[in-house]
Amino acid sequence: FYELRDVLSDAPTVDPSPYCSERSYPRRPKDLRRIPAIPDEVAVPFLAGALTFVEMHSESILRAVSIVLDVKEAVKPCARRYRLYREGLARAALPDHSGRRFRRKCEVVRAAQSLRAACVIVIGGLVGMRLSEILALRAGAVESRHDPLTGEEHTYLASRLYKTSGVIGGREERWVAPSPAVRAVRVLEQLSAPIRRRSGQDWLFLSE
Repeated sequence: FYELRDVLSDAPTVDPSPYCSERSYPRRPKDLRRIPAIPDEVAVPFLAGALTFVEMHSESILRAVSIVLDVKEAVKPCARRYRLYREGLARAALPDHSGRRFRRKCEVVRAAQSLRAACVIVIGGLVGMRLSEILALRAGAVESRHDPLTGEEHTYLASRLYKTSGVIGGREERWVAPSPAVRAVRVLEQLSAPIRRRSGQDWLFLSE
C-alpha cells in the first residue's frame, strides 16, 4: 500500500519498514504463485455440508437468535439475562444442527457463526463469487430480472467486482444466483439485521 501511495488515497504516507530493502521482503516461491484447485473429493462434501446446514438448520438457529436478542433488548442488567436466556430457549425447545436443544446463549452464538460461514460457502460455491465480492454484499442484493427473449425470470446477486475491475473501489456487478444461494443471502440478511439497524449501514457483514 505504501508503494502505491500515489494512487491510493488511504495508503500510509510513512514507510512502514524503513530499514528493509525490497529484496529483504519474503517472496512466494514460483510453484506457489497459483493457488491449486480444491480436489473434488474435498470440495463436493464440503459444499454439500454447507448446503445441508443452511437448508435444514437455518430456521431453528434464526429463531434461537431471535430469542436471545429479545432478552438482550428487554433486560438491561446483564446478570438477569443469563437465566432468561436459558428459560426462553428451554420453552422453545429448538434443536441445533446435531439434534440437541439449545440451552445457553453461547451455543446460539456459535451456531449463528457456523450458519454465517455456511452461507458464505454456499454463495462462493454455487455463484462463483470471490470472498471480497461476497463481503461487499448489502441488504437487498437479490434482484430479479425478466428476460424478454425467453420470458423467464432470472435472479442475480448485486455486489462489487474488485480484482479485475481496474478501478479503485471496484465496480458494480451482478452474478446469476440459484435458489440455494438466494436462500443463503436471505439468511445473512436476517442474521445481520440487528447490527444493521444499530449502525445505520446496509452491509451484510458488520462487526461491533
